Amino acid sequence: MCLGSSDGKCGAAESPGASSLGTIGVGATTNTTELAEFSDKGPGPLGIQKPDLVAPGTNILTAAHEEAENGNIYTVVSGTSVSAAHVAGVAALLKAHNPNVTFTEVHEIITSTASHNIVDSGASCSGIPETTFPNYGSGYGLVNARAALQKLINQSM
Repeated sequence: MCLGSSDGKCGAAESPGASSLGTIGVGATTNTTELAEFSDKGPGPLGIQKPDLVAPGTNILTAAHEEAENGNIYTVVSGTSVSAAHVAGVAALLKAHNPNVTFTEVHEIITSTASHNIVDSGASCSGIPETTFPNYGSGYGLVNARAALQKLINQSM
């Protein structure tokens, strides 16, 4: 689930992705792995860890919902909804490998394999610096599809 995109302030992470423990809250990064300025930070409204992780969310080339006058069927978009699609894809990849993997297992796998290679802005929320993981800016880190799938494959052996 995506987190709200507004002004990137601490404590602004809201629905839909921050409202319960049964969701994966996703924030957005730039193409240089900086936290996107619009990506809201936690904690979530219930005081829980949100976002869970981040994924690319700025200037993403995607299919357009309408063909442009020039015939282009692609567009460039930004937002946490784009980031959430990346994470949903990783979750689907894990389910494709093992249809019996549970939400709890998917959550544990993608958060434990997230990359900490995120540009530090020097900011902190609730006294937790961005260099400590999890934190309220990038959660457990940047989603890493390869590492997540490898962990699931290794667990299956």
